[in-house]
Amino acid sequence: MQTYHDILLPVETTARELDAKLLLALFAADAGFAVHIGTLAAIQSPGFPPSIYLSKSVRFTKSVQIMARFGHAVVAWDEEGLVRFKDEKHGNRIEKGALQIPRLLLSWGPDNARMWKAHAFYDGRPIAETGNPRIDLLRPELRTLYGNDVADLVGRFGDFALLNTNFAIINHFRSGGRRIKASRNSHDSQAFIEFRDGLENHKRALLKAFLAALPTIAQGIKPFRLIVRPHPSESPVPWQEAAKGLDNVTVLLEATVVPWLLAAKCLIHNGCTSAVEASVVKTPALAYCPFENLEYDLQLPNALSEKLVDVASLVHRARQLLEAGRMANQASAWPMLLQDNISALDGPLASQRIVQELLKLRDSTLVVKRSALDMARAYGKYAFKAIRRQVSPGRRGYEEHKSNALEFNKREIEKKVETMSRAIGKFGNQIVTERSPGIVTITAPN
Repeated sequence: MQTYHDILLPVETTARELDAKLLLALFAADAGFAVHIGTLAAIQSPGFPPSIYLSKSVRFTKSVQIMARFGHAVVAWDEEGLVRFKDEKHGNRIEKGALQIPRLLLSWGPDNARMWKAHAFYDGRPIAETGNPRIDLLRPELRTLYGNDVADLVGRFGDFALLNTNFAIINHFRSGGRRIKASRNSHDSQAFIEFRDGLENHKRALLKAFLAALPTIAQGIKPFRLIVRPHPSESPVPWQEAAKGLDNVTVLLEATVVPWLLAAKCLIHNGCTSAVEASVVKTPALAYCPFENLEYDLQLPNALSEKLVDVASLVHRARQLLEAGRMANQASAWPMLLQDNISALDGPLASQRIVQELLKLRDSTLVVKRSALDMARAYGKYAFKAIRRQVSPGRRGYEEHKSNALEFNKREIEKKVETMSRAIGKFGNQIVTERSPGIVTITAPN
């Protein structure tokens, strides 16, 4: 029987994932695991003992296949499983191995679990409705993590409206863009490619409408400020151009979204995950929908928001919220729609629920078979990817833009651990060590 005492936690996009995965790492270390957390490229490398590898995607096979061939037990959640296109469209991208290699699937909530169970490639493997650590950071008991950041934002900007964007598929920071991928092994790649073409046209029209509306929104909410926060993978240039001459508009790409949502008087968006997060912290969310297309719109964020179809109505409502403060009833129950999509809104944290599932896996009799051929294939694939990364400055730059190895150093991670320890009242004795460039290991003392 193989017992897994180590956990591998890759971070692909630091601004979105690091804090949540670090919280999970602290709970896992407290339960006796050695947790290695670092950049995706660094974690997907040989040299680790047989471990539990926690994948952030249930769409493509390659990344989980190489880790399984190294002898790791794969567990997966889908970072995009909460806010997704219609199930049929989302499911068309899924490859068979991505759904069948993981020993355990961790869903955001009941809705995510139903989608997997209905997929043609689902083979009955366990699904645990644990929720996701990203939601833990929004819960009242952990909001003190961002107290200083919130105070800083309010001090800098006063009362402000936050505009979060979601146009990376047609306004990517990489020159030439980055299209949503579907492979020949996807459930129905041709159908998804056809869908993608229509989606891109819809997004271009929405982006044009948002950029055109920016001066009217800014003028309409004066003297309050409008903070435009582009998606981490999006180019800020069109927003900076649109904001020229608007003295109450600031375009920023700073840090995680949580303190921004806690500091803002309202959120303006269209189909953005931050609207779901705003619903959890009960910050009013306004979905600007100058036109709708049920085929392409991301329904959950807009359904949890007030929909406004013209700029005048949007400005009027945003101004109301800016003048009156938060209008949401902080004591009110979460909407049933939110509860159906997110587990662990209360009770044990998602991080705690996930660790309990990982403990069961650690103590199970499941064995990951690691043949010589599998190992050779894994090493070959790793070497190919490493060489490609070295000879392709664009690829390497793209990875480093999202998650830089320099961010995973002992001092910076220890500072975050100390802040989390104070907020939750435990973990003060966790040990942080630098394993290698881009990877730190977190353990509890013996």
